[in-house]
Amino acid sequence: MEYKGIEYTVVQTANPTGWKWVVSIDGKRTKTGDCFSRVRAISAAQKAIDKVVKTRLPEGQDTIKAPSRPVEQRVTAAEIEDVHGQFNLR
Repeated sequence: MEYKGIEYTVVQTANPTGWKWVVSIDGKRTKTGDCFSRVRAISAAQKAIDKVVKTRLPEGQDTIKAPSRPVEQRVTAAEIEDVHGQFNLR
């Protein structure tokens, strides 16, 4: 089955009786779990996928952009010039 573009499987187990779910994350990693009912197994697999999708970076982005500094913490041009002068960076 597929949910949000990620494949997962749900299979019935005989011993112990129940349902096993497996989510293929990136071909190398998987997440698995066991539940007593098929509906709960599907729900658990989809929750695991939601968690993966939430933490995944957007397509083509390989780093996380650092948040901008709050206004009161931004460095002024004068402060930069002062640091350049202190370390002879001019």
